[in-house]
Amino acid sequence: MRGQRRNGQLDGEYVELYPGGAVRLRATYRAGQLDGEVVHLGPNGQLWATEPFAAGTGVMRTFWPDGSPARISPLRAGRPDGESVVRDVGGVEVVREAWVDGVRTGPRLIGTRTRLAREERWRAGVPVGPQVTWRQGARVVEEQRDGRGLRHGSYTSWRTPRQRREHGSYLHGERDGVWTWWDRDGAVERTGTYRAGVRVGTWTEASAGVRTWLGTYHAGKLDGEVSQWSPSGAALPSFRMQGGTGVEVQYHPRTGTVAARITWRAGRRDGAVTELFPRGRTALSGRHQDDQRAGTWTWFHADGSIRQRASYQHDRRDGVLVRTAGAIDVVSAGYADGARDGAY
Repeated sequence: MRGQRRNGQLDGEYVELYPGGAVRLRATYRAGQLDGEVVHLGPNGQLWATEPFAAGTGVMRTFWPDGSPARISPLRAGRPDGESVVRDVGGVEVVREAWVDGVRTGPRLIGTRTRLAREERWRAGVPVGPQVTWRQGARVVEEQRDGRGLRHGSYTSWRTPRQRREHGSYLHGERDGVWTWWDRDGAVERTGTYRAGVRVGTWTEASAGVRTWLGTYHAGKLDGEVSQWSPSGAALPSFRMQGGTGVEVQYHPRTGTVAARITWRAGRRDGAVTELFPRGRTALSGRHQDDQRAGTWTWFHADGSIRQRASYQHDRRDGVLVRTAGAIDVVSAGYADGARDGAY
């Protein structure tokens, strides 16, 4: 790139070059604005296009190495103004969007429906109204945005064109109201209510249409007795939380034996966590502190021998990680703040 500046603005002849040194673009600037003829050239000097500009107003184009159009952007006084189009190297349109005086305003399409695409509408630089995401020709997300660009109103994601994955609503960026999730077979797998982004009231979970979990939330924290069932519908022991504080107990679906015990405090994981194999031996032992892994975490084989030990601070590895095979340490690696550090 070669050009001249005056008072901090491009002014005079301007040239862009290919990596090998050939001229790609030749233009003239006056007081920071394109003014005059813009010439686009190929890597072998062939003329690809010329575009007239006056005081920054015209159509700016870019090209792929084979000369096919890559981008077409109308400008007015140096700012995007009009419909801009981007094409991939195969000529497929991948972006179409509208601009007014340098601000994105109007419909916008990113990608292609047959692969992955998103349809949006913008107003004064903010996405508003209906927004749709497509994958391989099918809708995968439908949502609404308010005047500030926040999710507001109905929200639906889809597994297939006829089968929903989740559905609920937003209130100015926060989940609000009843939300429902479905499994691959179309059966409800979870349902509950949000208020201003936090869980409230009764929540249920299910497996293949059979209820497996029932609990109550108050201001986003589990509160009261939590009931659980196996996938066959057999009752499992319940546990109790008070204002998000207590020990959560999870069970193996097939055996009904304890799978995990997790300590909670005021709605956050805080304290000991243990995972167990179906026959009762410890599979994992560690601690959370303010919802993050902390201290030493140990993983075990089913025979009770240690498989791995690692230390954490603020949910990141910090200290020595050791992996074992039998009674022999086969890996020893140092970490600091989540990154490999020291001997290995």
